[in-house]
Amino acid sequence: IEEIDFGEFMTTALALMRQDLENRKIVLRNDLKFSGSIRLDPEKMLRVFYNITGNAIDAMPDGGVLAIKTARQDGSLLLEFTDVGKGIPPEIIAKIFEPFVTYGKSHGTGLGMAIVKKIIDDHRGTITIESRLGIGTTVRVLLPVA
Repeated sequence: IEEIDFGEFMTTALALMRQDLENRKIVLRNDLKFSGSIRLDPEKMLRVFYNITGNAIDAMPDGGVLAIKTARQDGSLLLEFTDVGKGIPPEIIAKIFEPFVTYGKSHGTGLGMAIVKKIIDDHRGTITIESRLGIGTTVRVLLPVA
């Protein structure tokens, strides 16, 4: 974990994800209001982005919109990923951070969100998921800004 410029991190992360999203006919919308430095492990946080974004891509097989928002909220960095995919049933959300839980795709190990949760926990953050079937999903991450 190191102190990094979060704006630079976001520029790099979005550039790495953009082509894959465009290839899948997914429009990326950014609302990036957080700027400044934050302590995190950039490689691990990039893994968080890839896992969450990968799930959003899987939830929108015919394309759609992925909105990424950053903001300062009560001394924390708020990261929100919102897709317009098929959504996740409540019984899956209740177990989504457990290893080997997967929903709605034929590939993957079901470890992605367990790994995401571990990385967020290691950064002393929190992660929550809200979803409505047929409407979409929002993954919300809060990381402390020391």
